Amino acid sequence: MSARELDLLIGTSTLLELPSRKTLFSEGQRPAFLHILMDGTVELFVRRGRRESSVTLVQKETPFILAAVVKDAPYLMSARTLTDSRVLCIPASRFRVSMRRDPGLSLSTAFEISDAFRTVVRQLRAQRLRSAKMRLANYLVDLHRKSNGTNIIRLEISKRRLASLLGLKPESLSRVFADLGQHGVHVHGEEITVTDFELLEDLAQYDRDLDSE
Repeated sequence: MSARELDLLIGTSTLLELPSRKTLFSEGQRPAFLHILMDGTVELFVRRGRRESSVTLVQKETPFILAAVVKDAPYLMSARTLTDSRVLCIPASRFRVSMRRDPGLSLSTAFEISDAFRTVVRQLRAQRLRSAKMRLANYLVDLHRKSNGTNIIRLEISKRRLASLLGLKPESLSRVFADLGQHGVHVHGEEITVTDFELLEDLAQYDRDLDSE
């Protein structure tokens, strides 16, 4: 985007320092801000009555639920911090004005929404086409790739939340972890040691074209 539009956006923005488990917005609300996660982890989730389910996790330097801001439409998900986080808040109306005036910003926005869409579709593919064991194996392979190939993975979320992300009950996740023991997966609290990731890739039927980007 142009330096002029960037200065205008930054000049109207606020950087928030937030503790963990702070709700940023709830589904059904209309966006007042575009939220960009600068540091920390944010969970996007849905809730109906007492039932709640995680949809995805947002990592740093990422805008989240950008589509609702662009359309000025109600959020379809809620958002809360999982760790101490820094979030940049840009007034939604100001962002839409800049997006209409700046072709570079419009193109970047389209790419960002496309990335978010593809992430959700990958998660849906995994839930619809993979068994519970395959989904967990696929999740561990993905973490392995993002952690520069280390054989020791540290979960950044609770096992209960991980179960929700994978579409499982907590007790089912424990059984699946136990089943993966024969495939070289060993759990020690929040640390997971994997002796052979190629074996896990085979188990998950991991597709490097469709499952990573």
